[in-house]
Amino acid sequence: MDAPFGPFRVLARIARGGMGETFIAERAGPAGVVHRECLKRILAQDSDRADWIALFQNEARIAASLSHQNIVSLRDFGQDRGIWWQSLELIEGTDLRTALGAFRGSKDRLALSAVLHIAAEVAKALAYAHTRRSPDGSAMGLVHRDVTPSNILVSYRGEVRLGDFGIAKVTESERTRTDRLKGKESYISPEHALGDKVDGRADLFALGVVLFELLTGERPYDGGSLKQTITNATEGKRQKEIRVLAPETPEAVVEIVEKLIASDREKRFANADALWDAVTAWPIPAREVRLLGTVVRACRPAQHVPSAGLLSAEDVADLAGGYG
Repeated sequence: MDAPFGPFRVLARIARGGMGETFIAERAGPAGVVHRECLKRILAQDSDRADWIALFQNEARIAASLSHQNIVSLRDFGQDRGIWWQSLELIEGTDLRTALGAFRGSKDRLALSAVLHIAAEVAKALAYAHTRRSPDGSAMGLVHRDVTPSNILVSYRGEVRLGDFGIAKVTESERTRTDRLKGKESYISPEHALGDKVDGRADLFALGVVLFELLTGERPYDGGSLKQTITNATEGKRQKEIRVLAPETPEAVVEIVEKLIASDREKRFANADALWDAVTAWPIPAREVRLLGTVVRACRPAQHVPSAGLLSAEDVADLAGGYG
């Protein structure tokens, strides 16, 4: 593939789903400077869908308001031949979903220090996003609502980025038109699942589920159905504990994760800064961060393209679901 689109030369498709597609693309600048980016666009056959366009534009507005070392950045936004597009930072690495898949079926896990590094970096991203203010100084009340392994990207140098603010929203109760919960069900907080108003603690719950999965290879509340998973999370029912699945985990780390995945949000950390304080109380050697990058490279399939921008490697099912 080598085709022009807007200011880009499209090189290779990353993923395609029901409402959108993403590509590795290059944009030529002056003096022979070439920028390689992730191009994300609405499918041509759906370019006249006003509701999808509105969601896509809102996603761009939110992404444009965020500038943080641990959040994938929006580079540009526009329209070409009636098709809306975004260009995003291209991360040379992979997402945690791919890394978890590489470990699945074995007893191997990421080193504890690597898990803590991921937790600390995502906590910094969330602390920034949750406290972001509009130009007029008012609080945005932003909640990511889709903190999952597929949206946590790790570079070959061990850098961590949180991506896909496609379904991020100001704090309010909302479901999709089909009543399908926004976000991936295993990571959704009980209050979100029940349709209550959510705040940043919903993202902390989701991160807790991710950390539980990184430590044990399993998710804490998974049931045989969406309904059962939600019931388990709401009632705090788990088949197994970290202490059983990963008995080598230090008790203080177990307590951090248990606090994050508490069914009652009042029992969780008050905010992402409090989580960061708890996690960084543990030393995280720089050498371990470099080794995380090495692990990521080893996990990446031979033909895997770079994880890119706000798109994850997981399903690109629909725009309302954040393209992944």
